[in-house]
Amino acid sequence: MKRESTRLSCVAASGGQATLDLDWWMKNIPGYAEPHRDHRESFGVETKEELKPLLEEYSVIHHVTADDPPIFMSYLQHPDDPVPEDPARARSWKVHHVTFGIVLKKKLESLGIEADLHYPGAETTYRWIGDFFVNKLLPRG
Repeated sequence: MKRESTRLSCVAASGGQATLDLDWWMKNIPGYAEPHRDHRESFGVETKEELKPLLEEYSVIHHVTADDPPIFMSYLQHPDDPVPEDPARARSWKVHHVTFGIVLKKKLESLGIEADLHYPGAETTYRWIGDFFVNKLLPRG
C-alpha cells in the first residue's frame, strides 16, 4: 500500500479567529467592549495568570511557522465598516472580524507564507475560495 502524507497542502478559513485572547479583542476589534464569555467557563481556570498559557496554546497566531502551507482567509466585512446596529449581527460581526485576518496575514507574510485575505473591496490573488483550491489542489500539466 502506498503511504500518503497527511501534511496539509493548503488551508482556507472563513471568519477565523487568530487569537482567543479577549483582552486583545477589546483593544483591537471595533465595538468589542467586554468579553462575550467567561474564561472560567471556557477554559476551566480561575485567574488571568492561569489563562495566559492556555490562550497561547489555543491561538493559531502563536503556532504558525515558516513551513506552513498557503492560506486563503475570507471575511464578510471591510475593515472600515461600522458595527451593525442589530445586536445579534453585531456580536457575530465582532467575533469574526476581518482584523483577525489582517494580523494573521501580516504574521504569515513575515514568515514567507502565502496568505490571501478576501473581504469586500479587497484586492486578492484569488476571486474566491474555489479559485484558491483549484490552484492549490488540482494537478498542473
